[in-house]
Amino acid sequence: MDDNRTKTVITALRGFVLGVIVMMFVMKMAAPGMMIHEVKSPCDFNTTVETVISNAESEGWIVPKVYDFRKSIMDAGSGNVGRIKIIEMCQPEYASGLLGADDTKF
Repeated sequence: MDDNRTKTVITALRGFVLGVIVMMFVMKMAAPGMMIHEVKSPCDFNTTVETVISNAESEGWIVPKVYDFRKSIMDAGSGNVGRIKIIEMCQPEYASGLLGADDTKF
């Protein structure tokens, strides 16, 4: 009876380890496609920001605000973090659908 139980435990452990290895492989293969894809712009920083805003607006997006993180952080006395701008975008038809129902407000 003990040999049978030992074999079962060993088989279960092998299956678990194999499952972990397979899952790690699948995650490694799938992860790059789920990440942000970064492409170097041929334009300077400010032209790139303006181009992104212009393209978004031409596709029907509203750009209510552009946050200049470098300015905000430097104004707070925390040093220069480099050029970082966050472009806030809104697609009104999608936003109204999400914000119109209480169960989708988080």
